[in-house]
Amino acid sequence: MRAMFMEHPNDPVCQTLDMQYYLGESLVVAPIFNPEGVGNYYLPEGEYTHLLSNEVKRGGRYYSEVYDYQSLPLYVKPITILPIGNHDSRPDYDYLTDISYHIFNLRSETTLHLPVYNIENEQEELIKLVKEDNEIIINRTFKKPAKFILRNIDHIDSSNVPFKHSFYGIELTVTDQDEITILI
Repeated sequence: MRAMFMEHPNDPVCQTLDMQYYLGESLVVAPIFNPEGVGNYYLPEGEYTHLLSNEVKRGGRYYSEVYDYQSLPLYVKPITILPIGNHDSRPDYDYLTDISYHIFNLRSETTLHLPVYNIENEQEELIKLVKEDNEIIINRTFKKPAKFILRNIDHIDSSNVPFKHSFYGIELTVTDQDEITILI
């Protein structure tokens, strides 16, 4: 858990936020503390994507919404690769088996590096993503099958791996390729 001002030290609003936080480097969490389910939260500048509903919201403003028991304000910051494992029943498993890498709000001239660690806290994979103009190149160091999900992208021109449309966007299925090229 990280205080909002740690991630956004130049945003004066984040200096006063004490009812929401970052979980890791990428997830903004705003717990709901009332029986009505009203969530009041602030998103800093950028386009944030709700992790579960895939709704995109513009930052730099406050929001107030009603949530049920199955949801809460849980937003992914822009320009993020978020690894999501395949097990929700236990914390200790082979993280790279059937892993999904969700890619959020890329901009041109973007380079991201994502180290992925195993249960012994040893780096087991390194993902490098480069976006230039209409091309995304993803390099990986590990050869286990994985999925890459381009969140809120509904069309690509071509890819060197199989892909399909899903609720979240374009889903690419990668088997043993160490480089993936996508034209959008």
